[in-house]
Amino acid sequence: MKAQPNILLITADQLRVDCLGCYDNPVIRTPNIDALAENGVRFDSAFTAATVCVPSRQSILTGQYPSKHGAKGNGSAIPEGTATFVSSLHDAGYQTAALGKMHFYPPYADYGFDAMELAEQHGPGRYMDDYHAYLDEIGLFDTWDEWDQVEEKRKTAPTHYWEQYGGQVSDIPEEHYHSTWITDRTLEFIETRDTNRPFFAWMSFIKPHHPFDPPAPYDQKYNPEDIPLPQPQTGWQDKPLLKRYHDPREAFFDTRNMTEDELRQIITLYYGTIEHIDLQVGRILDYLKQSNLMDNTVIVFTSDHGDYLGQFGLFLKHPNLPYDGLAKAPLIISGADVSKSTQTDTLTSLVDLAPTFISLAKSDKLRRTQGMDLSSILSGNIQDSDREAIYCESGDGALGVITASHKSIYDPQRQITEVYDRQNDMLEQNNIAEQETQTILHHQHLLRDWLIDCCYDRYANAIRSFPRERNT
Repeated sequence: MKAQPNILLITADQLRVDCLGCYDNPVIRTPNIDALAENGVRFDSAFTAATVCVPSRQSILTGQYPSKHGAKGNGSAIPEGTATFVSSLHDAGYQTAALGKMHFYPPYADYGFDAMELAEQHGPGRYMDDYHAYLDEIGLFDTWDEWDQVEEKRKTAPTHYWEQYGGQVSDIPEEHYHSTWITDRTLEFIETRDTNRPFFAWMSFIKPHHPFDPPAPYDQKYNPEDIPLPQPQTGWQDKPLLKRYHDPREAFFDTRNMTEDELRQIITLYYGTIEHIDLQVGRILDYLKQSNLMDNTVIVFTSDHGDYLGQFGLFLKHPNLPYDGLAKAPLIISGADVSKSTQTDTLTSLVDLAPTFISLAKSDKLRRTQGMDLSSILSGNIQDSDREAIYCESGDGALGVITASHKSIYDPQRQITEVYDRQNDMLEQNNIAEQETQTILHHQHLLRDWLIDCCYDRYANAIRSFPRERNT
């Protein structure tokens, strides 16, 4: 690996892992993201640290799980002064920029970025960001997105917004749409950077997060009849444990009466926003090639979490449990000296990105990071990792333990335990907790040790309830 390569981190918001061509989706067109996979490493067992936006992003930033850094929900923040990989890269000489939807709290706090040009969607950042100021300057307003994302405005949304489950063509033309704007700002940063310093840029898209409103003509790119539905397509009533987690009347949209045709139409719009993101990725790749920067730039593509998108009869990310539809993340790393056309099933978490970036940058290590350096894998050393488990947290206290063979989901508040066979039940249809008592015991010991490492006080009652003697 070259000394201090440029690093470009590209994130999508709420992108399912199976909605990219390189992850075997037979319909969607993502040639530029697919090209990254062809020229790099595709991680097939990568998981987010949290199934909601802010905790996941803060975990990427710190290399820590939410129970460690403390940002547990979408309105939470990491403690002031928490170390970030961006600060480490900055101290190692990198010029750093945050471009797009960061979803940090507070939005413009000092996370180590030299420049921040934000396009926020939810929370206070929406009213102080650069993108909405840009729209205001040119006389445009995104009414549809406001109905979807601003609680007090949502109460005034018209009937057709609810009937269409937040899906229609965007109010904003493509040249001013946020995915285009974020790409423009990223290109501007790279073009005007200090060429005597390596750069780190975090380019973060708002989409395919709802509302499902791609710009024209991307709302017409897919035929609903061609859309593969996420499996299994049972209703939530057919997965008994979900009854205890979820009342569809309390969800973001009440989908009890949603038809398959309506779901397919929504997915065509979801796909349209992804194809538009892929176009923007292509613009960046073209510039890097034309500027002879590809040979010294590492490019990472991932998402903060997924979307049920109809799986189990569920929609969006509620309930935000660590099922694969939400918890699995696309993760592709390509570019300078990265092994080509490589796939790995190594258990990987997005907390691994921070130590990996620090390793690539030859920077000082982050203290108390919980991630694993992936740089040896990027160099082609695909070997079995000695990591036994990774973890995934929900926004309401549920915890997932993921090993090569099984996944366990624990909800201490509801006293629910689920176990799934990751080798033979990839769709997570059969809870085998009653048959897998030894797996449960083993995972509880793993979880106990992990929680103690994170913060004993935060889960003290749950930890005390776990068996204290290992029985194998």
